[in-house]
Amino acid sequence: MNICVFTHTFPRYPGDPVAPFIKDFAIGLTQQGNQVVVLTPYEKNFNYEQIKNFVIEKYKYIYPDSFHVLGYSRTLAGDQKLKFFVYPFAPLLFLFSFIALLKTVKKYNIQTISAHWILPNGFIAALVSKLTKIPLVITVPGSDVYLSKKNILFRTMSQFAGSQAKYIVSNSMRYLDELEKIGIDKTKFKEILYGVDINQYPYPRKNKIVSRKNLGFTENEKIILAVGRLVEKKGFEYLMRSIPFIIKKIPNIKLILIGEGSERNKLRELVYALDIKDKVLFIGKVNHDQLFLYYTIADIYVAPSVKDSYGNLESHIVALFEAIASGIPIVSTKLGVNNMYVRDGKNGYRVDEKDEKSIANAVISILDSSKIEAMGEESRKIAEKFLSYITCTKEYDKLFRSIIN
Repeated sequence: MNICVFTHTFPRYPGDPVAPFIKDFAIGLTQQGNQVVVLTPYEKNFNYEQIKNFVIEKYKYIYPDSFHVLGYSRTLAGDQKLKFFVYPFAPLLFLFSFIALLKTVKKYNIQTISAHWILPNGFIAALVSKLTKIPLVITVPGSDVYLSKKNILFRTMSQFAGSQAKYIVSNSMRYLDELEKIGIDKTKFKEILYGVDINQYPYPRKNKIVSRKNLGFTENEKIILAVGRLVEKKGFEYLMRSIPFIIKKIPNIKLILIGEGSERNKLRELVYALDIKDKVLFIGKVNHDQLFLYYTIADIYVAPSVKDSYGNLESHIVALFEAIASGIPIVSTKLGVNNMYVRDGKNGYRVDEKDEKSIANAVISILDSSKIEAMGEESRKIAEKFLSYITCTKEYDKLFRSIIN
């Protein structure tokens, strides 16, 4: 089967932390015996040409090349507002991506279009699907759902995309429930994860002590890890506020926060206000192929996701699945993950959002427990059963073939 993976973001070079799950998705589809073409916007720093037998096609939408600034996780400020440059450039992106997709489906005899993000790609792919009769499946990772409700234009575009798609798939039913609120047919919804490369996260974590030493941490420290953009919906504020409660019971902790974002200064100020500056380390951006080192040294992973003040939310993020694959006990909000992947008392705890005391109590329960190693083993078992990108793309493959047949 010939499949076009239509996206506006993709890892631009080995180790790029931007959307590595799209690369794994494409690789997984090729491993099911499909011919895969990834269509993505031009980016001057792009270093990949072809990976494991799938083709990457890049299209340009503006001149000069330095004006290619859309996509690649650069269009939303704080995952809440479109940046100012989106408005003049977006019409050009729509036009030239539409033309590029038409050319791609013809050149490669595409049988199914797999569009990622309902806006803009789902809408553009829906136009192409209507013209060519090529079936369309749309995957919604998250913030595109929020944009779909932002105004009447985006809502109408999303509704058209939803009406043309054979299926609408997401990592989390939470996002699909939001699409139902704008009138998209819920009978088309399916929850299929992107999945992760679990072999990239060695288990058991044999080099934990050595890795700690190499990264400047001691053997006796209890390390809490959180990974993600520093934006409101990540809920890192509530993780920070939990630290004073935790150190009353477990003083030798260190919180490692990996990521960059618009809330960095606010979070730094909060750390000083709470007088926990010696307990929190802001690492900044880390290449994706180096993240496993931090998963290796962590005792616990926290995903304090919330619904932010603009109504954007986050659920079933890939970094959380990477932590589970690494064999780490998890504390997450109930919004952040369902009980299939984090099972209370088995491999972690799920808590209410925006509740620092509940986060603290869950962290203390795990770090104080004699079952912490067993909880890590349970995380790994869950990952092996549910979270491999190979397992997940098999589900996509079945879906695509059912449409073709």
